[in-house]
Amino acid sequence: MSIQNHSKSTSFSKGESNPYTLSASAIFGALAAIMAILPLSFPFPLIPYLKFDLAELPVIIAFLLYGPIPGLTSSIVYWLILNIVGSFAPIGPLMKFAAVISTIIGMWIGIKMYNKFTSTMKMITFLTLILSMSIVVRVLITTLANYIVIWILFPTFLEYAAKSLSGFLKVTFSTNFDKLILTLIITAIYNVIHVLLSIIPSYGIVAHILNRGIIVTIKEPWVIKTLKHLS
Repeated sequence: MSIQNHSKSTSFSKGESNPYTLSASAIFGALAAIMAILPLSFPFPLIPYLKFDLAELPVIIAFLLYGPIPGLTSSIVYWLILNIVGSFAPIGPLMKFAAVISTIIGMWIGIKMYNKFTSTMKMITFLTLILSMSIVVRVLITTLANYIVIWILFPTFLEYAAKSLSGFLKVTFSTNFDKLILTLIITAIYNVIHVLLSIIPSYGIVAHILNRGIIVTIKEPWVIKTLKHLS
């Protein structure tokens, strides 16, 4: 059984905001922070200070189960806890927050686009929409954020990234601007990969939860309300 079998002809909802869902979303945010400080990450080989981790999964799962507002709540809880226990605060946690929230915004835009074309949408198109819009929004926001951090605030990060790229790709740089452009391009590629690693497993976990009936307190998970005409 797949997730679309649970779909119902209901209208788009902004998500639950009652005490139960807000509490659950806060728990998901705390779980994300715990996962972030555990040794569950691995570096991106080209720029080692960029790391792939599993901590985004609970936030995205909260978004899929309960909607944008609880997803935002989970992101904020995640960010607040990272400012206490994370590294390079407040810049590091803020950059992670920008990455996570932009992913959620992109998913929400993709779902809104889906609702405009429900008569012809299929599951693969739905997944393509939320993935592609998440990639677009995340790359735009994180590229701007990285430009500010590595070019304006902390140029030592640019030097570190350039040295790593030079050794890995065997390239040389004529100017600092060349270093910046290549670093931003490679960082964008990293974010594309991270979107895929975050959304696809999260969607699979939610589908498994729904198909197995593990969470009985959710009468109609938020994501189901968006799958009105999938076959």
